[in-house]
Amino acid sequence: MAQTGYTPILIYGSTTPGNAPSAANLTTSANGVELAINATDGKLFYKDNAGNVQVIAGNGITIPQVISVNSTSDALRITQTGAGNALVVEDAANPDSTPFVIDKDGYIISGATTTASIGASAVNPPRISIYGTSGGNGSDIALINTSSSGTIAGDIRHAKAPSGGIVANNNQLGNSRYFGFDGATYIEAASISAQVDGTPGTNDMPGRLVFSTTADGASAPIERMRIGSSGTVGFGVTNAVNYTIRTGKDITGGTTAGNFYASGQTQPDVTSTSYGYLSQSSTAASAFTLIAQYGFRAIQGAFGAGSTVTNQYGFGADDSLIGATNNYGFYSNIPSGTGRWNFYANGTASNYFGGNTIVQVTDNTNAALRITQLGTGNALVVEDSSNPDATPFVIDSSGKTIVGYTTALGSRISAATITPALQTVATTYSNASIGQWGYNTAAYHVFSRSASATIGTNSPISSNDVIGAIEFTGDDGTNFTSAARIFAAVDGTPGTDDMPGRLVFSTTADGASAPTERMRIDSAGNVNIATAGARITGDFSNATTSNRVGFQTNVVNGSTYVIALPNGTGNSALQQMFNGSDVSNAGRMQVGITSTEAVVESTKNGTGTYLPMTFSTGGVEAVRIDTNQRLIAQKAANGIISALTDGVTITPDFNAANNFSVTLAGNRTLANPTNLVAGQSGVIFITQDATGSRTLAYGSSWDFPNQVAPTLTTTANAVDMLVFTVRSSTSIGAVLINNIG
Repeated sequence: MAQTGYTPILIYGSTTPGNAPSAANLTTSANGVELAINATDGKLFYKDNAGNVQVIAGNGITIPQVISVNSTSDALRITQTGAGNALVVEDAANPDSTPFVIDKDGYIISGATTTASIGASAVNPPRISIYGTSGGNGSDIALINTSSSGTIAGDIRHAKAPSGGIVANNNQLGNSRYFGFDGATYIEAASISAQVDGTPGTNDMPGRLVFSTTADGASAPIERMRIGSSGTVGFGVTNAVNYTIRTGKDITGGTTAGNFYASGQTQPDVTSTSYGYLSQSSTAASAFTLIAQYGFRAIQGAFGAGSTVTNQYGFGADDSLIGATNNYGFYSNIPSGTGRWNFYANGTASNYFGGNTIVQVTDNTNAALRITQLGTGNALVVEDSSNPDATPFVIDSSGKTIVGYTTALGSRISAATITPALQTVATTYSNASIGQWGYNTAAYHVFSRSASATIGTNSPISSNDVIGAIEFTGDDGTNFTSAARIFAAVDGTPGTDDMPGRLVFSTTADGASAPTERMRIDSAGNVNIATAGARITGDFSNATTSNRVGFQTNVVNGSTYVIALPNGTGNSALQQMFNGSDVSNAGRMQVGITSTEAVVESTKNGTGTYLPMTFSTGGVEAVRIDTNQRLIAQKAANGIISALTDGVTITPDFNAANNFSVTLAGNRTLANPTNLVAGQSGVIFITQDATGSRTLAYGSSWDFPNQVAPTLTTTANAVDMLVFTVRSSTSIGAVLINNIG
């Protein structure tokens, strides 16, 4: 039957093996085409438009076969109207069990004779089936681009154009599905699906890739990961919008499991830094404000009913992280500056550090450690192994420091209630003590005061300003009440490098609630005991020197002088001693001075007893003045002999001595002595010089027996003795004893 566009075919036959027609014997023209068949070789020959003989079919063809036409029609068309395949390409085996086949429906099979029945392919078999048995390589597809200008090896393209128009959101564009034979049928193990991920438009086709796998024990894959049209990656979630990578995969598989696990091995070519995870987020070059940017953030998920999580960690470093030279559970290296923190914990929950905490900075401006408590809780609590510790070290929200208790305790200074800034609280004196040690140096406790109301600036304080105090308080059952106080105050007008000071010692009397000044040491070193009747007590009962109160100068080899002196216009000073502790009823001995006399007196107070006064030397009493004012000398009383100055008039000074001597070098007058005191007795030894016959006249105060002045012995070198007793300030009773030697 004639076919439009086709010409008749003339076929020649041959049975001679190897016989092939020449080009001259075959005609190809508009009038018809000549073909030649070698029945023995099973070959079909024709002549192409170039005049070359070509083989288009045959058994054992060993030369390349080329179909070259220049026509708007198909170069090769195979129409199979029966049940057989349209095309079978075999190797040397015939029949070949692994041929290349195009079946009658146009399905392509490589490596088998029929299409595979995979999954639902019994109804909708795959258009291309490739079989292989050589270790997996026989079923490979290789795309190779040998062009030097191309950058893509080759494409496998999936396209969908629905008959109703453009594709829609969530339409599948193509799948890559992976099946395994379970002994009975092929079961899908995994798939990669390309889908529309949004609303398409002209030159706008948002897409996503969905990766699915079949779980152990299951027969169909479920979605595990998707890459959205914006580049977001989701694991176990169908929506990763706003997150570049998001995982919603159930954590399962063992007693220890997780969503992300980086266990790569760093190779020797990495010599600087190896990252298990690196975050380096940036912002677009556009004017906008970002409230927060996190390199890593952990937020709370929902705990299912009945589940219990013992420990939850936002970030964890395992105790096995110790293999390097330096091992850091958390490391930050942000340089100092405004709005910069290497570690910032802004929550109200506690922060716990189980190991030693070391703060080491080189910042010369900012604090190495700053604690800011914005609430009412303590700023710092240091505990021992007990938690909570009843005796911690605490710095509270107001900056007060407490050692040994949880809160600051109030006390009173006089009637004012205060809360000291530094407190030690304990049930033993050792724990309540404060110690200061200086090794090869002194340890100081410094109190300082300025008149300036601005901290860090200077302003001079004034006279009588209290600089610092030590307060001693005791619990009276209701309050801590002051029992004693020591304070230092300015004791004069200060100046540059001039700060006169005094120390004031105060105690609280029985029945009182505030201390009273008892003693002060002023800027001149004077000690003032302010309390009337105050006593210095101690164990002075032993007669040894070590149990006595003593005064000793601090001047090397110096003498010691102890003085008592009045204040202001006062004119008396006394030192008193008593023979009973009740000084109002005891014997009293006093040594003192008044404006008119120096006093050594034995007297008494109240019902005390008058006592005699004794004077002893060498441990033996020498002189006694009894209570009847009698002087009793136990030994001889010796007085000096004072030499008078010879002259025309000789005037003795009876304050000088009781006994006198003079040698007359001429006729003289013994004038009235000065400083006559009634009762004074003595002698005057009168010696003639080598010439002798010297005379002596007497002043008016000299009274002799019978009112007759005596005559001296005139012999040269003779000695007379004038014995006298002063009767009054104008009368001296005297007797001359002549020539005593």
